[in-house]
Amino acid sequence: MQLTEQRNDTITGLRGLLASSVVLYHVYTGSVDDGILKTDYFPHFRETAGLIAVYLFFVISGYLIPRSLMRHGSVGRFAVDRILRIYPVFLVIHLLIFAIGPVIGYAWFKDISVSDYILHFFSNLFFLPGVFDLPIAQIVAWSLSYEAAFYLLTGAVFYLWNRGGWKHFLLPVPLAASVWLIWKDPAFLFFVAGILIGTVRRPEALPPSLTRLDGLIALALACILFDPKFIYGALIFALIFFHTVVRQYGVVSSLLRTKPFMYLGTISYSLYLWHTVVMFPVKRVVIALGLPAEWMGVAAFGIISVAGAILVSHFSYHWIEGKLTRSVRSKVRFAGKASGFRSVGG
Repeated sequence: MQLTEQRNDTITGLRGLLASSVVLYHVYTGSVDDGILKTDYFPHFRETAGLIAVYLFFVISGYLIPRSLMRHGSVGRFAVDRILRIYPVFLVIHLLIFAIGPVIGYAWFKDISVSDYILHFFSNLFFLPGVFDLPIAQIVAWSLSYEAAFYLLTGAVFYLWNRGGWKHFLLPVPLAASVWLIWKDPAFLFFVAGILIGTVRRPEALPPSLTRLDGLIALALACILFDPKFIYGALIFALIFFHTVVRQYGVVSSLLRTKPFMYLGTISYSLYLWHTVVMFPVKRVVIALGLPAEWMGVAAFGIISVAGAILVSHFSYHWIEGKLTRSVRSKVRFAGKASGFRSVGG
């Protein structure tokens, strides 16, 4: 089955909002953790702000990934597309960290043995830390582990369902694995929330909301109620909020379609992965300068980190996500045609 649909600019803008929220979250936590900011003024913010942003990314994936599978019509084509989407930027950073991390004094590599170095290289390469309790090199990549698990299970269900026959009897395997993951971490329910919204064929036909501020109210309640140990209240309001995003309805959706959020949404994947890498040297320089006022250190760390992360992500998007990925994709297409197998595309 092939599925075509119009681009949803509000989802792109939402990606920009969420990625920038994670960046600001790490500016604050980095300032506190390394003593640039002497007092933790917002302890609840440290516990919740970064997670709720990432969990809303999971809602987006829950909505888009099943639709992507249907659009590709093949698990193989879907898998190639996901690999080419996720790995180029991740792999560049992965190799960079493992190449220069031990040299520049990245604490993660302190007193690490050769065997552990090799083990962690491959466990991180295949997104195992996150779902599994393993050391993680890229601190934000735990969410990619969750995403990868969701891709695998969704692809398995899609494959088995469409194969029919005796293979239907294998469906309980990925479904049981899904239940286990939700039991292990209820955060996986945010993927389910996205799937539920995606099952509505014409979301614009749903009853209109009572107020054009509905998205803002729902988003605010999702953030206020969010507790990593009891996410269900926030989950409900996240689902309501995302419903307004899909419909592109309300004040928040209008804001998310503005140029700044659209731009940040376009580079959001690179921004999400690169910002902590950029912050590492910036933090060291700011600490070494020993600025006389606390606010000056936080401001310098925040402004330089945000500007640097956006700049690096801009070039990462154009060179790695754009040119490099297109080059690899064209070679995959050519190899598929040469062998008589269409590995990418419809």
